[in-house]
Amino acid sequence: MFRIRFYKSRPADGKPGEIAFEQTTTNLERLATGKIIFVNIAPHEYLYSITLENAFHAIAGEQYWLECVQVG
Repeated sequence: MFRIRFYKSRPADGKPGEIAFEQTTTNLERLATGKIIFVNIAPHEYLYSITLENAFHAIAGEQYWLECVQVG
């Protein structure tokens, strides 16, 4: 299960602030890239793809933070 979040950027310091959009899903594609990440136990690299169930309407000129988290 993955959670995707977009946060608004706080005007005071540019750090993540209020959540502007959130989606949790198990409906995503995983494709092996054939590469290995050389850290710890050298895990294989994967490319994940997701289609958002609802549109995220970004405002021109606004800055956002993106968070992608594997849950569970």
